Amino acid sequence: MSSASTQNLQSPQAARSLLVVASDREQIKRYASDLKGLPLKLVRAMDSGPAALKYVASYPVDVVLCDSSLVDTDLIAFLRGLKQSPASRQIPVVITAESADRRMLLQAVSMGCAGLILKPYQGATLHKHMSTALSMAAGNEQEAGGLRQAKDLLASGHVDDAIREFEDIVRTQDQSEAYYMQGLEHLRKGEYGEAIACFHKAVQINTLFAEAYEAMARAFEAKGDRQSSRMFLKKAAQVHAEFQRLEQVKELFVEVMAEEPDAENPFLLLGNKLYNGRDFQGAAQAYENAIKLNPNDAWARFHLARVRWMLGHRNKAVELLESCLAMRPDFPEAQRLLIQVKNTSWATIDTERL
Repeated sequence: MSSASTQNLQSPQAARSLLVVASDREQIKRYASDLKGLPLKLVRAMDSGPAALKYVASYPVDVVLCDSSLVDTDLIAFLRGLKQSPASRQIPVVITAESADRRMLLQAVSMGCAGLILKPYQGATLHKHMSTALSMAAGNEQEAGGLRQAKDLLASGHVDDAIREFEDIVRTQDQSEAYYMQGLEHLRKGEYGEAIACFHKAVQINTLFAEAYEAMARAFEAKGDRQSSRMFLKKAAQVHAEFQRLEQVKELFVEVMAEEPDAENPFLLLGNKLYNGRDFQGAAQAYENAIKLNPNDAWARFHLARVRWMLGHRNKAVELLESCLAMRPDFPEAQRLLIQVKNTSWATIDTERL
């Protein structure tokens, strides 16, 4: 089933485009009824997840409303598909479902879900979640405003003016990792609304910076400065890589939360997973969060010291190990590592002995 008809749920002025993905026609009719009064314009109703992904790749959509009654994919796979495409990763998605266990809820939040509503539900509940999604869509538009203006300058041939606009955008400090880590802390506490907001902000920042760097590369290419063009293309690639890394950190944390729901310090378990995957930067941040959660966790300090040393932060590693041994004098692993760190100036650890 696919409907190309457009249905206004309010005045078409300033209405944001809505894509509905559901196989139940009665459910679609109920959506239309429940959402009256919101500035939304239903541009498409589809029952296929893959078809919906193709649609958003070609046509701009502001908000997606998805029911669990998809005929050819599950909700998490659909959300993951949206997240993997730069064209759709920022689109707020509200889901209605028959049921949801804790793992599904955590996965939905980590995949960028703006709201998950269990059926049967009250119309006011859907109205509330869609209002939140609209606010997120408005934030996307605001973030993109300056970038669009700079791109327009570039397209009209005002290359130097465009470069100055791009420089203003990328001059802002990138805090995406901080937002990701805040989101993980909210997930740990079960504060799903706050987690959604943090993850959405992190994606906004990553997308904005990547697009700005790519546009700067085109601007310098237009000026004949290929060296600067290559440099900004490299920066754009680094932003994309960092986005993928942080997304993987988030998914690993969801695994920890689902597999160890009673874990006292899930950040310690996350750090261990990241360390075993040789993401030492991510492991360091996770261990830092573990220490914030429990300042008296000697094992967290030990693991952070090990990672800091591997990252070349020898003095910090010594400081952490000494504080660790002050807490637990009888800690042979920390004693052995402290001797090893003090006696070598290069980052090598015999992990088999630890």
